[in-house]
Amino acid sequence: MSTALNLSAPAPVDREFYGRARDLRRRVEREDAKFIPTINSLIAPIDARLRRYLARKLRPEMLAHLIQSWRCMDCRDFRLDLDTRLERTRCALVERRAPPAGRSSWS
Repeated sequence: MSTALNLSAPAPVDREFYGRARDLRRRVEREDAKFIPTINSLIAPIDARLRRYLARKLRPEMLAHLIQSWRCMDCRDFRLDLDTRLERTRCALVERRAPPAGRSSWS
C-alpha cells in the first residue's frame, strides 16, 4: 500500500499565526535585553571578591547563592535548559536559551 502526498501546494498560514510569531519574537528580544545586565549583577559580588583576594578560593556559600539566584532570576521565560554543578569552591553553570531572531547561539 502506498500513499501519495501532494507537496506542490503548501497550506496557507493564517494571519493570526504571523501575529503570534511576531509577539513571541518581541518577548524573546525584550527578555534577552534584560538577561546580560541581570547576570552581570549576579556575578558582581564574586568578581569583586576575586579582585580583592586573588589567591583565595571562593566561599561555597557565595557559589550556592549564585546558583540559587540564577535559577530564580526574572529572565527565565525562554530558558530551555539549565545545568548546574557545585563542588566545594567551584561551580559550573550552563544555560541554553531561545535566542532572539537574527542571532544564532552557534556563532
